Amino acid sequence: MWLFSIDQRNACMIARSYSENLKRKNKPIILLHNILPSLLEDPEFQDIADPGHTIFMEDDVTALSYKMKRVFCPPNLTLGNPCLDYIKHVIFPWFGKLEVVHTEGKDGNRTFASMEELILGYESGVVDSANVKLAFEMALNKILQPVHDHFRDNSRAMALFSSLKKYKRGRRQA
Repeated sequence: MWLFSIDQRNACMIARSYSENLKRKNKPIILLHNILPSLLEDPEFQDIADPGHTIFMEDDVTALSYKMKRVFCPPNLTLGNPCLDYIKHVIFPWFGKLEVVHTEGKDGNRTFASMEELILGYESGVVDSANVKLAFEMALNKILQPVHDHFRDNSRAMALFSSLKKYKRGRRQA
């Protein structure tokens, strides 16, 4: 199964054609989706090889927290806000809500049941960018928790993951 963006439909068609030419019994399953934006303010000026710009399934709480500090989430601006795009396309479909914990002197926590409700609260200043980023980070950690548990509790999975990390490290040094 391959996960591609809508822009890559031609590559998907080539993969299907290739499978047919090889007379493979199982053809690739192709899922087309929207491309999520970079979480950085100016991605064209960033080093795309830097793993600090990408959220990986194996990111632990500390790594994700570090990356979330760099996420671009302009105050009161909803159009072109990558943080809100991720919340719309990942968090709301996963949880059906977003729980925002207020960090500085605001009136307690809020739960947003829809993207429209979050946008209204964000544009009006009811919730600020720091709290939205924190809510996004907490939701991502909840999504990734089963992955963390699997690698922690399964020695075979951990060994495979460790060998993959060694392989990646070796390729970067070459």
